[in-house]
Formats: sequence, C-alpha cells, structure tokens
Amino acid sequence: MWGGKHPLRWLEIFGFMSYSIYLLHRPLCCIFIEQTGIARWVDSYPSFYGACAAVLLPLLAVCAWTCVNIETRFRRMKRRATDIVHP
Repeated sequence: MWGGKHPLRWLEIFGFMSYSIYLLHRPLCCIFIEQTGIARWVDSYPSFYGACAAVLLPLLAVCAWTCVNIETRFRRMKRRATDIVHP
C-alpha cells in the first residue's frame, strides 16, 4: 500500500487518511483559526491561499499521525481478533 511510485500515489495516501481527515478537520480548523487569529490576515486572494496553506499543513500532519498511530492499530487489532475467532 505505501510502496510504489505511481503518479497518483498522493490520492492513495489521502484515501488511507480520509477517515481521520473527516473526523478531525472541523474541530482542528476551528481551534487553529481561533487560536492564531488567522482570519484577520485574509484581505485578498493571495493571503487567503496563504491562510489555507497555514491551516492545511498542520491539519494534515495531525491527521497523518492519528491515522498511523490510532487507526492502524485498531485495524490490526480487528484483523487479529477475526483471525482468532475464524482460524
């Protein structure tokens, strides 16, 4: 899954992280925007794009960490549990 160098690899990675992104995007964006006051910076399109990048990069980093350290562990536990029940 994480191997290979096909051109649309980034889609595979986002697909793998999609549930974490779905769950965390709204609360993390609200907290980040509220705490940094980034909404006050936006007065034109270039500053809007900069603000979006400033919000998206930490969001994706947190979602990637959550996906790897939480979701993957539960997937492995589920797989082990089904292997025990259905040998």
